[in-house]
Amino acid sequence: MFKERIGRILTRLERVRELGLPCFGSEKHKFVLHSTLEESEVEAFESKHGISLPADYRAFLLQAGNGGAGALLWITSA
Repeated sequence: MFKERIGRILTRLERVRELGLPCFGSEKHKFVLHSTLEESEVEAFESKHGISLPADYRAFLLQAGNGGAGALLWITSA
């Protein structure tokens, strides 16, 4: 289920990149996601914080990317 949805998101991002459509922040992120995470990285994060990520977000991190393009890109760590 998540794989199909994530595939559609990635396809749409690719199409927007091809068309060069501008939007807030796109001059910086260029609609590119950061690398995906490994299962062990997600598990380590969940363990460290004592949480379980929602299944759809977990799938996104593993199959699509770990941030990058998006409205909150100006929030960065020091």
